[in-house]
Amino acid sequence: MKKIIVGITGASGTVYAIDLLEKLHRLDDVEVHLVMSQWAKKIWS
Repeated sequence: MKKIIVGITGASGTVYAIDLLEKLHRLDDVEVHLVMSQWAKKIWS
């Protein structure tokens, strides 16, 4: 199993990270962990 950590630090990265996370979620043999800054959390919501 592959393990991937995705880090999001700001506004512009949030849009790209959402797309990446959706694509990684479709893969069978991948475990994903997410780390977000305070600013990324605000943009996400």
